Amino acid sequence: MNQPPRGEDQAVLDVMAKPGSGRSELIRLRDGSLRASLKSRPVEGQANEELVRLVGKTLKISPSKIHLVSGQRSKRKLLAIKGMDKETLSELLMVRLVSPKEP
Repeated sequence: MNQPPRGEDQAVLDVMAKPGSGRSELIRLRDGSLRASLKSRPVEGQANEELVRLVGKTLKISPSKIHLVSGQRSKRKLLAIKGMDKETLSELLMVRLVSPKEP
């Protein structure tokens, strides 16, 4: 996953990934952090690719606008969302991730 060109509008999303889960879902925890449960195992970037698709589906944007900036081999991921500012990203997450769950 390549980094988007500098100078473009982008929001950054911090997500804790949990690969090898029973189902794929993006969850906002009570503390406001995000956790992504992913069916894929962390093998050859499969879980990272699934995370990008899941975030795209959740935000209703093309996965091509989402770039993994850091965390290729860790559970903590930073994603850049091209063409979206921080406020818009926060609003979309509030609407699309309605019920916070316990950590």
